[in-house]
Amino acid sequence: MADSSSSRANLEAILRWCLRKQDEEESTGTTPMDRERQEWLKGALEAMCSAPSETDLMKAALAVLQSHHIPPPGSDIGEDTKNAMLKAFDEVLYFIEDLDHAKDLMKLGGVAVMMSYFNHPNRDLCAKACEVMGTSAQNEEYCQQACQPAIPQLVQLCMSCDDELVKVKSLYAISCIVREFPPGLEVFMENKGMELLLHCLVCEYEKVIIKALFLLRSISNKTVSSYITDDIIRQVVHITMTPPYDDINIRRHSTFCLLSLVRAVPYKFSSHRARLLETLQDRQQSLTDSNHEDELEACWKIVDLFSK
Repeated sequence: MADSSSSRANLEAILRWCLRKQDEEESTGTTPMDRERQEWLKGALEAMCSAPSETDLMKAALAVLQSHHIPPPGSDIGEDTKNAMLKAFDEVLYFIEDLDHAKDLMKLGGVAVMMSYFNHPNRDLCAKACEVMGTSAQNEEYCQQACQPAIPQLVQLCMSCDDELVKVKSLYAISCIVREFPPGLEVFMENKGMELLLHCLVCEYEKVIIKALFLLRSISNKTVSSYITDDIIRQVVHITMTPPYDDINIRRHSTFCLLSLVRAVPYKFSSHRARLLETLQDRQQSLTDSNHEDELEACWKIVDLFSK
């Protein structure tokens, strides 16, 4: 998918070259291409030139999403309409896997369209809009900047919505916009970012907890140290010592997150140090013969930092 636009351009160039070569052969007396093959090439080139580009197809999908007005809360949009809109979202998601198309989406006003679905009563459509926002912003500073105005609304959506999928996708979108993008991170911090992370860390959904731990780990550094609260520290310590649902992934992510926090704000762990050391030393023994070498290494690093 990443090279589809260039592949299309290359194919069109090859077809043009073949036809141009045919004209040269006829003018020089060289045995020309047979008529049937020549007509096939001309037909292929005409089809290539007349077929809609991927940007055109994405515009069409965006137009579908723009054409449907947001219904009042509690109303039913109908199954056919919902399926058409989900298909349009999937079309957009397919195209923006290509970074060039992700930028095109921003230029076409895609951010405003996606934001209009944040309050949609159908939670599946709301989650899709968040997914589009996150996928387009991932690893692309231009798109992160374009999506930055959506951060306050994404925070509010994740805080207020009880739907698990919406929480996961909105947190995913926030993570993609703010990671390794300081302006976006600043907006997140100024719009109750840490309050949101604490809200997610104490929620009932495993996937949301893991997303929150991952994001907290990614942004925990000296720059945001003043925003890291004692409540955040206590909750990460609690999750590390007693992972909810006995979930290995939560345990692993909490260990990595804890390492980032200890590095960023070591002075906030004085009252937790003794209990954490005991837990981590026990975990080191249990991990010694496991395949989780990265987690074992993180445990060693935390213990080493506590020893200094």
